Amino acid sequence: MELVEAQRHAPVTEPDPDPVVIGWRRRRVPSLSASNVALPAAAVAVAAGTGLRLWSSSPLWLDEAQAVAIARLPLGELFAALRQDGAPPLYYLLLHGWIRLFGTGTVPVRMLSSCLSLAALPLAWRAGVLVGGRRGGAAALVLLATSPFAIRYATETRMYSLVLLLVLAALVIVLDPSRPRTAGRLALLAAITGALVLTHYWSFFLLAAVGAVLFWRSIGRARDRDSVALLAAMAVGALAFLPWLPSFWLQLQHTGNPWGSPPGMAAIELAIRGYAGGDSEPARLLAVLLTGIVGSLLLSTWTGGRGRRSAARPIGAAALATLILGAVALMATGDAFASRHAAVALPLFLLAVAGGVASLEPRGARLVVLGTTATLGLLASLLSVGPPRTQAGEIAAVLHRQAAPGDVIVTCPDQLTPALARMLPETPIEMFPGGSPTERLDWRDYRQRVRAGDPVAFARNVDGRAGAGSVWLVWSPAYEGIGRQCGRLHRELLRLRPEGRTVLPRKPWLLENAVLWRGPAGAAKVSAGAAGG
Repeated sequence: MELVEAQRHAPVTEPDPDPVVIGWRRRRVPSLSASNVALPAAAVAVAAGTGLRLWSSSPLWLDEAQAVAIARLPLGELFAALRQDGAPPLYYLLLHGWIRLFGTGTVPVRMLSSCLSLAALPLAWRAGVLVGGRRGGAAALVLLATSPFAIRYATETRMYSLVLLLVLAALVIVLDPSRPRTAGRLALLAAITGALVLTHYWSFFLLAAVGAVLFWRSIGRARDRDSVALLAAMAVGALAFLPWLPSFWLQLQHTGNPWGSPPGMAAIELAIRGYAGGDSEPARLLAVLLTGIVGSLLLSTWTGGRGRRSAARPIGAAALATLILGAVALMATGDAFASRHAAVALPLFLLAVAGGVASLEPRGARLVVLGTTATLGLLASLLSVGPPRTQAGEIAAVLHRQAAPGDVIVTCPDQLTPALARMLPETPIEMFPGGSPTERLDWRDYRQRVRAGDPVAFARNVDGRAGAGSVWLVWSPAYEGIGRQCGRLHRELLRLRPEGRTVLPRKPWLLENAVLWRGPAGAAKVSAGAAGG
């Protein structure tokens, strides 16, 4: 009776009729949730980063042209040229073999870096999984795929994509506790370590930082024997540097980085700005976001559930220690710094960010932070790889059209010459301060040669040899230590050839920029030339 009475007094609900719209039944539309958006968005970000790694419209600039000029030499000459350049040999040997297969065209020589950069993506995913589980793996993959630094150097003929690949490969071995430290795995770690120190000298700062972490674990409460084995494998691998040590010693005494001033501890800030893509607005925002994530990771004791954040903390500490060691070394040697030198710390830095992102709760916050990071990274990458990196192409086109037989082409500083000579291979080029072949620079004792150079005497010599022909001066005031000398050279040529005019202005927003100036001969010189003819 009670059940009947309850049913009698229960509210009566009638089923909703299926509404019909233009003769069709309305179907239930699935809700747009974070889980439905996350995977496609990540796939788009990775695809966009992959595409950017395969695209660059710029001619080769100084460092790239120099790398190709060295790598194309016979092996005996290659090692001698490296002693003048200041780099270790492994990347140049790989590029040497690559050039033999595919030639020296701009696209082929850059494709080596593109392939190495793409090969690093699955390693980033695996390292991220070891740091933060599936969340960490996804975050690490997206972060590296959209990294402005990684994308930039995937489109340059330089060693930095190889550095990222080797560091990630080593981290996968070091971080994986689930596999036994067999002789084969330890030998592989030793081989990767040897390849790393023969690719980039900053690798020693990374090895010191990671070695300190492993040593601390080996003497801690756990007495971790795996850490001892890993440390020993890395030490054995570093012995591969010994045959190159005499060449390194010569480079240390005579080359270095003479094109700037040591930044001190500001190198850490410069490195992070470089990781984020430079000085564009998206890059600045990205630098703040990345720094905030890593900073909170290092300063906070919160583990973020499942200990993911704490697993990333020693990795972030090792990245910071690497940058600090590099900055101290720069102060000791007086060398200049560019953010690309800190490439060895980028994988650790991004893994620390991935660990921080993986620890965020709720899921929506995690996706917003990672999506913002990826979006800023792609925007900064577009602004980085889109514009030309040098004015050499524009300058070479004008010279090809307008320079006449008997004209003299001059560059100041000579650092502008390799990119230009690559595009004008049959054209003689005079360089100040000189002392190098036109296709590559000799960096040995460069500052001393700049100080010893006399731009006024150089200008008078060039003017005399040009005679009735024109003098074309490709010059820039923006190079530290020599820009003032180039200004003096330009002023002397303008005094000798007062009808000289700027043909192309300098574009200071480009990485390698220069003025193209033409000084035609005066009437007296033209008459003298005609009489002599």
